[in-house]
Amino acid sequence: MNDSYYSCLTQEIEKTLEDNRIIPITEIITPRVAHIVIAKLLAFEGRNQSRPIDIYLMTPGGDCDAGMSIIDAISLCKCKVNIYAIGSVASMGLPILVSATGTKKCYPHARFMYHEPSTEASGKFTDAAIRVQELGVCKKAVANLLIEKTKLTEKDIEDYGSRDIFFSAQEALEKGFVDSIMDRR
Repeated sequence: MNDSYYSCLTQEIEKTLEDNRIIPITEIITPRVAHIVIAKLLAFEGRNQSRPIDIYLMTPGGDCDAGMSIIDAISLCKCKVNIYAIGSVASMGLPILVSATGTKKCYPHARFMYHEPSTEASGKFTDAAIRVQELGVCKKAVANLLIEKTKLTEKDIEDYGSRDIFFSAQEALEKGFVDSIMDRR
């Protein structure tokens, strides 16, 4: 198979996803990924505000600011945004998942991980302290979102935040991260 075959295949897949209003998020959440997701949300919504948008989410997490910008864009969409967890949804992926304005579903083998935000602050002490303070703002925003959109309590967030904690699809359903687990065909 040559490069033109894969290029053609990729274009065909992208066209199919676009026609069906599907946005896959399958990598680390970075500002570039957030830019692409937000642009697609705006484009899809601009074409039709009554037809839902589907996000397929599988991410190890990533940048808090980028993740929160995706969450804000989802909340501003007039059409419903459904989110489907497939594979692993970790760290910043979890607040993105629960921000769905439509349905939140997961596949049977989906796994979920939550932990408090982390940083690798460097440079002058004052700059590092400012970065840590900003991380506290993100931590509070994520905690408030999870408390608002799931069955988690403040105590749960405190307990879970001190370490990586993993959830199965069934546990995610029980905690309110998802509305249902998709049936096998």
